Amino acid sequence: MRSCRRIFIDEFLEISEKELEGDIIDIGGEKSQNKGKYRPYKNRKIKSWKYLNTNEEKKPDFLIPAEKITELNLKFDGFILCEVLEHLENPEIVLSETSKSLRIGGVGIITIPFLVGEHADPNDYQRYLPNKLKIILKKVGLETKKIYYMGGLSASIFDLILLKLYYNYSFISRIVIRILHCLQIILLKFTNGLSTKKKEFTTGYGLIVKKII
Repeated sequence: MRSCRRIFIDEFLEISEKELEGDIIDIGGEKSQNKGKYRPYKNRKIKSWKYLNTNEEKKPDFLIPAEKITELNLKFDGFILCEVLEHLENPEIVLSETSKSLRIGGVGIITIPFLVGEHADPNDYQRYLPNKLKIILKKVGLETKKIYYMGGLSASIFDLILLKLYYNYSFISRIVIRILHCLQIILLKFTNGLSTKKKEFTTGYGLIVKKII
């Protein structure tokens, strides 16, 4: 069963991929993309899509830490940082080095959770609010073009309950998860999902940014 957040992330990636073109670097991504239903490379303006990861099992094109992306001596037209920043020990360094590897006018797509439980991959270090992210991004030459809010209070509560059940997985929790699956279908029909309207409570954020300097 997919969380509400994962459904919103898939929707955001489908929308935001239209902003990309040229050579794309997917930082922390994996070729199998088995965490959601979104599959990249639908946009014909995209020439290449390369993966950077430190996990050899993910079979990345570049097996290096994100902090060392400039050592590739390559320039990209766009980048993806999907559910990665919260797992980085030095996220501001990664954003700075990524910006240096981006051509002027290049576009970046970023997602980061907010009201979700701790999830190590292999570590979970931080959460960001949009205002703080905008400040960090501006410092490294990335202008925030649009911010999406991924679900409101009801979706956040739903996902927290779902995660708790997975953390304490049992026969009873499997039954409850099946019941929640039915409720999720109803919830998604009557709740505000992916939106550019600011929300005080949300599962997380999706940002579209552009290299300006």
